[in-house]
Amino acid sequence: MMPSLPVRAFYYPINFLTAIIVYPRFRLRGYLVHLSDFVDYLNSKGIKATFFLKTNTIPRDQTILSHHQVGIHSWIARTLEDFEREFEFVQRAMGNFKVGGMSKHGSGRMKESWKHVSEYEPRKYLEWCRAMGLRYFAGNSQDPRLPSQEIGKVTFYPSAFWLERDRRPRGVDVAWLLGESEQRDIVVLVHPENWLLSKSERDDLELILSKGHFGLI
Repeated sequence: MMPSLPVRAFYYPINFLTAIIVYPRFRLRGYLVHLSDFVDYLNSKGIKATFFLKTNTIPRDQTILSHHQVGIHSWIARTLEDFEREFEFVQRAMGNFKVGGMSKHGSGRMKESWKHVSEYEPRKYLEWCRAMGLRYFAGNSQDPRLPSQEIGKVTFYPSAFWLERDRRPRGVDVAWLLGESEQRDIVVLVHPENWLLSKSERDDLELILSKGHFGLI
């Protein structure tokens, strides 16, 4: 059973600090506790997901993701060489997991940590995916009405359906998602820490999982 929300919420600042500075990743200090809770939730539903990991959000116990897939969530991404270093770090750290695709941290509007490269250049990242033999790039647009594309041998999902309600266009809600997903694949984007702290997001995801059809990207 998940501990009470106030206890979990206490650890949120610790996890935020890891995005901007080097911080010891001790489980008993609550590092990535939201991730383990979210994985437990998905496993209880029999849902397999893809987890996008930054170089500083690698779980200490990689086996918690054993029923899922892994992508890289690049946050430096200045050059191909930068990306290769990030990719190799995540791939080594995750051992037997094969990193299958990438996403980019941030959408170009603001610098979110001292290492973060804020620019968002999806065409460049598609070239990197081809160079690295990755299968897909999951983009950061906030309009899930945009269709996916096959570019070379890389599948490009320009946008996802964000679980955060304030990140969706007007008229795009769970009912829209369930109807539209009968016709095509749509990525559902969940930030585990926000899911933990927001009842509305937990309710929306519960409804999506109760009625949708799911597969890994």
